[in-house]
Amino acid sequence: MSASPPLPARRSRIALRFSLRVLLVAFTTASVGFPIWYRWPYTEEELLYPDRNGQPDKTRAPFGRRVTSWQRQWGGGRLKHGTSTTFWNAYDQRAETPYRDGKMQGLASEYGAEGRLAWLGEFQDDALSWETIFAADGSIASKTTFLDRKLSSAEQHLPDGRVIRYQFSNGRLTHVDGQPVKSRLFNRLAQGTVDADTAKHLTRVASQEYGDTLRDVLELLGRENGIPMVVHDRAATTASRPDFFPNGIDLASAIVLTAQSAGCECDYRNGCIWVLPDIGEGNWPDPTGVSDIQPSEGTALAAAWRESVGGTGRQGPLDGRLEALAKKFGIAIDWAPIKQILDSPNRQSLDTDTGVMEFRHALTLMLFHSGCRCELRCETLVILTPE
Repeated sequence: MSASPPLPARRSRIALRFSLRVLLVAFTTASVGFPIWYRWPYTEEELLYPDRNGQPDKTRAPFGRRVTSWQRQWGGGRLKHGTSTTFWNAYDQRAETPYRDGKMQGLASEYGAEGRLAWLGEFQDDALSWETIFAADGSIASKTTFLDRKLSSAEQHLPDGRVIRYQFSNGRLTHVDGQPVKSRLFNRLAQGTVDADTAKHLTRVASQEYGDTLRDVLELLGRENGIPMVVHDRAATTASRPDFFPNGIDLASAIVLTAQSAGCECDYRNGCIWVLPDIGEGNWPDPTGVSDIQPSEGTALAAAWRESVGGTGRQGPLDGRLEALAKKFGIAIDWAPIKQILDSPNRQSLDTDTGVMEFRHALTLMLFHSGCRCELRCETLVILTPE
């Protein structure tokens, strides 16, 4: 009887089952873990250098550093996600700004020396919804709220404990301490008597301007927007604007706020914005006399009256600038009555940029800043000393 052939060796089902489980666990771990790792926010630090022609100048020492939290995006690229912190070396300051999916979102803050809280605000989809500014002693200096990126309300907290409350509509100042704001400049805009280019600038959101005096601020606002400003010496006072100025308000409101803080009023006349002491409800007199002049039709002066001077520069003696205008337009200007002033050893150059404006407006501006006036006599503009 022959022996039976040996049975084939049986494979271990346990080993096979174990290998598949390991593979499944590994695949599951990779599937879940890789997206988490790929999307997990990471931080990156960069040094901050002074600008030179719009580019960081790395030949100079950095003035600070910024630590930013980033998140990788599917398909490539990255967005800010988390807190971005900026440190300034010289001032021992830092600012913390929260981001979510590339947009500022949440509570932001700025700290001064010794960790003192200087500013607190909240962002929603890149737009500031409210902010609080703190004084050096930790007390509140101002509070503001915003609607559609425009100032909605504000509080100015004064050192003596008083609080001034402002209300705005679409960035335009409307009330102070519950009382409607009255301004000739606002009235001119509502009546449509401001030229279109100036009106366009006045209704735009103002940029932050700094200066040692209120007059500096007003002239900077005018120069930045190409609007001639006639600012009375009374406005040459120490700058004491609200801390929120002019964040989220239009240029007209910024000018009115600055002027009224110096006890002055604003108006638009002769192509310029005038900031003069408030004289109440009466009409403002024109000390230059230009408003009273009506050139006869068909004359050279009538043709030149509304022509653009194309800019007369910022500096130069009054007689020299008048002579240049007389030659340009072929008109007669007599400045002999002010010869004594022009020949004075204390005579100063006229530091006034008329910009691109009508001849009559440029004449008003030059005469006002030189303290002179004019009359029309037989089609000749006669420059006179003040009355």
